[in-house]
Amino acid sequence: MNTVSTINESLPETERPAFSENEIIPLLKEQYDLCCTVKELPGERDRNYLAQDKIGNLYVLKISNASESLDYLETQNQALECTAKLFDHGRIPSVIPDINGESLSRTCSTSNSSHWTRLVKFVDGIPMAQYRPHTKEFLHELGLMCGTVTKALQEIPMQPPVRRHLWEMHNAKETLQQYIQWIDDRKMRSLVSHFLDLYNDLLTPVEQGLRRGWIHNDCNDYNVLVIPNLHGTPSLGLIDFGDMTHSYLAAEPAAACAYAMLNKAEPLEAAVHLISGFHKKFPLEEKEVEILYPMILIRLCLSVTLGAFQQQKEPDNEYLGISQEPVRKLLENLQDNNVRYVHHLFRGACNYEPSKKADEFRKWQKKPEINFHSLLKDSLTRKNTIVLDLSTGSPLSAKLQWMSVDEQQNYLDLLLQEKKAQTAVGKYSEVRSIYSAEQFCHNSLEGDEKRTIHLGIDIFA
Repeated sequence: MNTVSTINESLPETERPAFSENEIIPLLKEQYDLCCTVKELPGERDRNYLAQDKIGNLYVLKISNASESLDYLETQNQALECTAKLFDHGRIPSVIPDINGESLSRTCSTSNSSHWTRLVKFVDGIPMAQYRPHTKEFLHELGLMCGTVTKALQEIPMQPPVRRHLWEMHNAKETLQQYIQWIDDRKMRSLVSHFLDLYNDLLTPVEQGLRRGWIHNDCNDYNVLVIPNLHGTPSLGLIDFGDMTHSYLAAEPAAACAYAMLNKAEPLEAAVHLISGFHKKFPLEEKEVEILYPMILIRLCLSVTLGAFQQQKEPDNEYLGISQEPVRKLLENLQDNNVRYVHHLFRGACNYEPSKKADEFRKWQKKPEINFHSLLKDSLTRKNTIVLDLSTGSPLSAKLQWMSVDEQQNYLDLLLQEKKAQTAVGKYSEVRSIYSAEQFCHNSLEGDEKRTIHLGIDIFA
């Protein structure tokens, strides 16, 4: 088995800057003329510190990984600037210049490692992971926010990435193949491998047609900050542009969906509402919708795989494993989904015809030689059909309530014989007491709820 020393040599960006809280206080004074108390915040490959001055103003100081280039960090600054224009004040971090008016400063650790630093204003809010409820309106608003960010980032001039990022969707195959060995659970390792094969098979036919551009790439449930609102939807903010990359544009809603689907009774429903909001602000093309679900699966696979790798390196860093259990559970729950069915759901969310073959079917069924046969031997008429009242409080409903399924069937057969009818019909839009039974309880985005109204027509023949 690989050792920690092997991990340290494998990728420079996993080496976090070596600074203590006590070193940050004089650094803030020297570079920003601020006297602050500091507290370290969770992080993956950088060091982040919450700083508070004497009058209560809050800031976040980021000490970047030594592998970060100046060009890339300046691109992040551009992203913050152009995104902030489309949001309410204070919902996107704003950069605080140092005493020389520079947005990025240079500092050295005690080990003589050189790092870039950036100071931003603190963005207030509750992390999405701790906020409830995640209603369909909230998820739609989250999609609107992600689409707005993606639209803003397209203003950044295209430039080739300076290096490979672990979380890039266009490098997912190589990343997963390199790090899958760190997953101890054989069953989970096999599932990740299965989803990778599925992704590669579905990506190949559409890859050349996929748009690319700058994306935030990390709208996870701790980077999205929520301020509740008594009237209307909550105010959303977004932090941590440190994983932004130039990749498939469809990878942005895929990443957001992956985290929005965690701990949901109906994860696909959550994704549909988010995608619908995203599409309104940044319309997705049909090929992008086609690959969206496989990309969601791959983002979850990256989270499991890189989480396992990083936890081996920093077992005491709780932040690195904060979503591992729900991610694994979600992957297991999604493995039986029909990919074409999910594709149709997502097409509907983007106002496309759910099935590409719908128009073809409509033309086919209008052909004169096509005849649809009745499901029943004879047509329903007043003479051969009776209408049943199964509504709450009706005599028939009261009689059937305590009967077993077989007893109910026998009773209805006798009723048809008595009325000399061939068929009985149960009414549409009828409130039925039978729906109070536990089997009709459904755990939805809005919480536990039970069906109340019958939205169909029953045929008893």
